[in-house]
Amino acid sequence: MTQFLPPEFLDILETPTNKILLDMDGVLCDFVEAASDLFVNTHKEELYKRLPDEDITFILTGSTDVSYFWNIISSYGERFWENIPEFVWSMKLYDACKNVATVRVVTAPPFHTENSTLIKNTISGKYSWIKKRKPTAKIIFTSDKELLATPDTLLIDDYLLNIQKFKEAGGKTLLFPAVYNKSSLKIEEIFNLLNLVCYK
Repeated sequence: MTQFLPPEFLDILETPTNKILLDMDGVLCDFVEAASDLFVNTHKEELYKRLPDEDITFILTGSTDVSYFWNIISSYGERFWENIPEFVWSMKLYDACKNVATVRVVTAPPFHTENSTLIKNTISGKYSWIKKRKPTAKIIFTSDKELLATPDTLLIDDYLLNIQKFKEAGGKTLLFPAVYNKSSLKIEEIFNLLNLVCYK
């Protein structure tokens, strides 16, 4: 059966998976959609076309000053993070992970800024977002996800750098498909993987 599986799955299935770390932005909720709604100068089709090769902060603001982007986000307070749209698969994905392993939602506050108000609002808003949907969910806030890596821990994340660091630290990884990371996986394949993990 393994010859029909995507190559990314083979390492994951080789040994038991006891813990799953689920990223939030780009996996459970659509940060790109929420951020693009704040900037009227860029059409979403153009945004998604440029995202694989350009940073979202530059596409939306036209500025290389990253703090300008985050200051706009900050001006909306906690409600920006509380109201980020969830993907249609989000809660089904969370439940599927919970059925096979211990799950933690692991997400980072903005780390390209020294805006303490933004960081506080991000943590509070993200906490409210997940608790509204999954009151018993446990959340870890860190930009150093690789510190949580163990051989039986799987990180599901849309950011390639996080995936690379986590894998180098000895953890299992799955790059969640997004237009900006060029993953070839389909959402349905990830649910199939979780079904296979269940029988390990």
